[in-house]
Amino acid sequence: MISEYLKKQNFNVDLYDIGMEENEKKFDCIILSHVLEHIYDLNNFVINLDKNLNNNGLIYIEVPNAEFYDKFDPLQEINIEHINFFSKLALSNKSIKY
Repeated sequence: MISEYLKKQNFNVDLYDIGMEENEKKFDCIILSHVLEHIYDLNNFVINLDKNLNNNGLIYIEVPNAEFYDKFDPLQEINIEHINFFSKLALSNKSIKY
């Protein structure tokens, strides 16, 4: 798990899950590992990330690549947990927008 690796490298790590209370803290790096595909109001969520990011802060985003669902997970189309689906182009376009 990336959080354990970062802790071993002496980084301060805070873990949050979807639905937790909003946080007033500022971070140098926000890691979204398999988060965006579960967010109902994606635009609002992404816009609000800026409130928790320090100047020159970084956001790392990792999502499943929807281009390969048919090869690795044919039942993905009926997965009720994933609300958003991303290809490389879709994720790139979303990141350019913000």
